[in-house]
Amino acid sequence: MGVGPRLSTAILASRFGRRLFLLFCLAALVPASVVFWMTYRTATADAEASRVQVLRDGAKNYALGVFERLQLADQALATVDALAIADGRDGELLALYFSDVSVRPRPPVGQLPPRLQVTSAPDGARPQLLRVDGDRMLVATLAPGFLWGESAEMSQDMRICVYDARERMFCGGHPGTDPDDRLLTANWDLFLKAGFDAPAWTAVSVAGAGPSLLRYRGVVIPAAAAVLLLALLLSSVQIRRVLVPLSDLLRRIQRVEGGTTTVATQAGEDEFALLTRTFDAMQQRIGRQIDTLRILSDIDRLLLGGASLEQLLDLVARRLRHLAGPATICIVVPPLDADSATMLCLLRRDGDAVEQLPCPDPRGGQTGSAQGQWLAVDAVEPGCAREACLGHGVREVFALLPAEAPRPVQVLLGFTARPPAWEQPLAQAAKLAEAIPVAFAFEERRRQLVFQARHDPLTQLPNRLATFEAVSQAIGDAAAAGTRFAVAFLDLDRFKSINDGLGHGSGDELLAGVGRRIRDSLPATDFVGRFGGDEFCVILADARSDAEAEQAMRRIVDGLSRPVSAGGREFVQGFSAGIAFYPDHGRDASTLIHNADLAMYQGKRAGGRGLRVFAPEMNAAARSRLQMENELRDAIAAGAIEVHYQARVDSRDGRVVGAEALARWTHPRAGPIPPATFIALAEDTGLIDDLGELVLHKACAQLAAWTASGLRLAQVSVNVSGHQLRSRRLAETVRRAVEAAGIPASALELEITETALILDREAGEQQLRRVREFGATVAIDDFGTGYSSLSYLAELPFDTLKIDRSFVSGIGDGGTPMAAIVRATIGLARELGKHVVAEGVESMPDVEQLARWGCHVIQGYVYHRPADATAFAAMLRSGTPRG
Repeated sequence: MGVGPRLSTAILASRFGRRLFLLFCLAALVPASVVFWMTYRTATADAEASRVQVLRDGAKNYALGVFERLQLADQALATVDALAIADGRDGELLALYFSDVSVRPRPPVGQLPPRLQVTSAPDGARPQLLRVDGDRMLVATLAPGFLWGESAEMSQDMRICVYDARERMFCGGHPGTDPDDRLLTANWDLFLKAGFDAPAWTAVSVAGAGPSLLRYRGVVIPAAAAVLLLALLLSSVQIRRVLVPLSDLLRRIQRVEGGTTTVATQAGEDEFALLTRTFDAMQQRIGRQIDTLRILSDIDRLLLGGASLEQLLDLVARRLRHLAGPATICIVVPPLDADSATMLCLLRRDGDAVEQLPCPDPRGGQTGSAQGQWLAVDAVEPGCAREACLGHGVREVFALLPAEAPRPVQVLLGFTARPPAWEQPLAQAAKLAEAIPVAFAFEERRRQLVFQARHDPLTQLPNRLATFEAVSQAIGDAAAAGTRFAVAFLDLDRFKSINDGLGHGSGDELLAGVGRRIRDSLPATDFVGRFGGDEFCVILADARSDAEAEQAMRRIVDGLSRPVSAGGREFVQGFSAGIAFYPDHGRDASTLIHNADLAMYQGKRAGGRGLRVFAPEMNAAARSRLQMENELRDAIAAGAIEVHYQARVDSRDGRVVGAEALARWTHPRAGPIPPATFIALAEDTGLIDDLGELVLHKACAQLAAWTASGLRLAQVSVNVSGHQLRSRRLAETVRRAVEAAGIPASALELEITETALILDREAGEQQLRRVREFGATVAIDDFGTGYSSLSYLAELPFDTLKIDRSFVSGIGDGGTPMAAIVRATIGLARELGKHVVAEGVESMPDVEQLARWGCHVIQGYVYHRPADATAFAAMLRSGTPRG
């Protein structure tokens, strides 16, 4: 067959060939057109750029020539004498350069014009050179013929004009253009500032753009047509080389797939439609593999969607049934909530139902070495999988996935006879089986995360979230059944002291032990959760009355009566509890728990180890307390806490030797609030640090004011709370207060209870040592009422012991046990080299008795009651020993 017929068959007889031929033509024509256009644009731009450069060179050369002539004229003007010019002499020497030369008086120094200037005249601009000669000034108008040169000397293909800053001074030459030719311009700036102290002149050259490439269209268009025809010829040859082998390939594929019988049923007429129909048969074979990938994708989607493990196993089992045909599929996995039993998912051969059977022996799986092997059913290790296979007439088993420790997951395919030609379905089944351990591990992890989200990691009890959900569930069940139940809120007594004194590690160990005791003390039907910190919440499901709830609480008390070990020590831990009943005290979880918490707080305020049942009036008390807390916070922030002062008097001469600063709060509506009330509130709410800092700054500032007014007070004493001591900022706070007031540090004494020191001894000693190094002194307040320890007393950094009023009021005639304690305390202070102060003294016989034992500094009503700063200052001025 010749080239012509082959070309006609390949192109004209084929739709694809015709389309391809047209595309080749367009592919040749469009690039050629674009290339010509780009060539034209580039050549034109290059020609114009070259022409502009010639114009710029012409303007530059002409401007430099003008500058040389300016210099020649300037030199000639410098050689003549102004007096001679004024007398009419030497004029012929300048006629070559200037058209007119005149002599004028010299202007003042500050008004001298530039050496080169341009003046306007009716016949055009006139450049002039100026030269100062003594008291005269020569003004020479440059001759145009000399300055601009002859027109005949200029280039004949451009026109050159010269401009100063205001107007055109000269134009000459010809641009050499046709009437409709496009003009190009270029300019050159002639700088005259340095030589003539004048603004720059600009030389502008103008010329035609020159001939365009369009003038050569008679040559370019035939050349472009020839290129296009050549591209068409080469395209047709290339198309024939592609389409002829493609047609042969289609015929061979049709023969492989059974000729044109299948093709005739498909739509479409070109070669690609034919090729698509031919590959339909191949798609059927690939479909099974895609289906397997889709099932794996569905498994991933179910995993991410939170589906249960049973749903995933059901999906895998059904797909294995589809691949394996008449087979018994056994999937053995361990349960997620126990390690002593497994679960069997069995897909029967005669249906699609998935049956779950118990499998108590997790070791009844195949070993790992048998994976991917055919075995007789008798070779399977004894267990639930073997029994299931035998029960369904299985004779041969294929182990897709064997059981392996520590989490055995096994997949077995059982057949009555080994199926022939099963290699491809087998590979797909193996991929499905491998997804089961992943799903099992994912489910294990999901359940672990759910447990962690709902349980306290320390005690393993349900956490706050789970507690609210459990109470809500109990409310729903009780509402449906019309029954009553109780919620108990427990708070451990003195736990903060243990946690601060022994460390958080011991506190955590104690909490874990207490949580186990509470859980073990109650029946399984009761709910126990850790609400947070040292708080526990208990749902007493069977408590219908106060007596039944109290009986349940006694079981917890009995459980905690045995010591709980923590930090190498043993504690008998007490607690306070509040109880609220559904529906009497609340119909939702938040209200019930809140009311139980309020009742617990009432027991806590009574001294601990209390059990309270909620009463409606507790809400009013809680609201009142919250309101007082907010008002106290506002009062502290506004500095509305007053400071009163109680004098310390030396009983030997009645001299005031110091004063204790005492916080006082006058409520705007309720009037004076007892210190015991608002200071305890500040301790509970964390406001004590701000309150203590405010009193400290006010006391230091008041002492400075008294000193400035001429009143003498040796020392002021300020109480420090345990919170301030544990904050580890006490020393820095004291330093700022003393420096702000401008008083000596020795004029300040800090009072702190020994209980606060013992609870955080390391931090307390460190802070107090820094305070004493700064110059302030330290007094132990209420000595003998807390954790008295002589060994601690010998090591604590302090200067003064204050004997509590509870001891002083019982000394009598000196023969009472209290008197012995006071006398021993005074002796102890003397031996340790410390000062001693007796506070709360109310009678002169007590003062005299204390003086006989060596205690002379007295604080109490016997001398002075606490007074505000004004009254205290009046007392200092009067020098009166009694209040």
